Amino acid sequence: MKVLFHSLVDYEDLPEYGHRLDYLADSVFHGFRDLLGEDAVDYPKMEHMYKENFSLVKTDKCKGFSLYNRLDDIPVDREDIEQKIRNNYFDIVVVAIHHSYLSNREAVIRIIGEIEHLNPHQKIALLDGNDSQGDDHELFGLARYYKREMKGANRHLCLPIAFSIPESVVVDEVPEKTKDFATIVPSFMRHPHWATYVFDEEEKYFADYENSFYGFTCKKGGWDCLRHYEILARGCVPFFTDLEQCPDLTLFNFPKNLTILGKQIQGLEPCLVDGSKYDPNHSFIGTCMNSLCTYNHKINHSVFNKDMYYEIANELLDYTRSKLTTKYIAKYIIETIKIGV
Repeated sequence: MKVLFHSLVDYEDLPEYGHRLDYLADSVFHGFRDLLGEDAVDYPKMEHMYKENFSLVKTDKCKGFSLYNRLDDIPVDREDIEQKIRNNYFDIVVVAIHHSYLSNREAVIRIIGEIEHLNPHQKIALLDGNDSQGDDHELFGLARYYKREMKGANRHLCLPIAFSIPESVVVDEVPEKTKDFATIVPSFMRHPHWATYVFDEEEKYFADYENSFYGFTCKKGGWDCLRHYEILARGCVPFFTDLEQCPDLTLFNFPKNLTILGKQIQGLEPCLVDGSKYDPNHSFIGTCMNSLCTYNHKINHSVFNKDMYYEIANELLDYTRSKLTTKYIAKYIIETIKIGV
C-alpha cells in the first residue's frame, strides 16, 4: 500500500503555528506514516510533523502536545510525483483541505482536477476538518469526501471522520487516582482560547489527567477536540459537559454512551456557575465555559462508586487503544475508500 498525502498548501507561506497546524490533516498523516512508514509520502513535506522541527509548532500559545514531536524524519521519495500518479504508483491520494484553504474552493477543485487529469482512475480521499457543519455539495462530489463535523443530512454525500491520538500516547492501564478533577476547565468565550493552556511540559500535562478521576471537556469551535482523546489516552474519564447534544455522525466513533454513563455516577459535584447542584440523572449542563466555575470541583467519595468508575475507565481505555488512534483512522480510510465514490 502506497499513499500520497497532499496537504494543499505551501507551508513556507504559513510561518505561524495557528496557520500551520490542522489537527485532522496532521492526525491522519501521522496515522498513515505510523502504518506505512516511507510508503506514506507527504507532498509538500509537512515539516512541522517531524521531531527535528518541533520549534515550528511549540510557542507560548501552542504547546504541541500529543500529536507533534513524534515522527522521525525518515528518507521519503518525493520525486516525480506527477509521473507516479500517472503510473498508478499510489493506491490512494489523500487531499487534506487545510483550514487556510476553506474559503478557497477553487484551489481544492483545481488540485482534484489536476490529479484526475493525470490519472482518471486514481482513488482520492478528500478530508474536511472544518469546525463548521456547513455543506458544500460541489466539493462533496469531487472525491470520496470525509467530513469531521457531520449532519445527518450529509450521510449519503460524505463519510464521517474524527481526530485521533497516536498509539504511543495511550497508557497501558488506568492509573491509580489521587485527584478528583483535572486542572483544566476549557475556556473559549470568557478568555482567550489559550488562557487555559497552563502546562508547559507534556509530561506534567499528561500526569494531571493520569492522576485525576475526571477531565473536563466540551464543544468549542466544533465538537471535535484533541483534548477528548488526550483525556481518554491517559486513563482518565472525560466529563464531557454537553456530549448529549452531539450529532450522531459527528465524533462518529467516540464512545458517547459510555462517556455519558461515566458522568452519571453518584457523588460527582462539579461547581456550576449558576450555583445549582449537579444532578447526575440529568448530566447535560452545557459547555464548560458557560456552565462551570474555574475551581472547587470535587467528588463525594462517601457515595462515589469506585468499582463502577474503574470498570468504565478500563473499558474506555481499551476502546481508545482499539478505535481512537491515528493508525485506526488511516485503516478506516483505506477500508472505506474501497467502497467507491
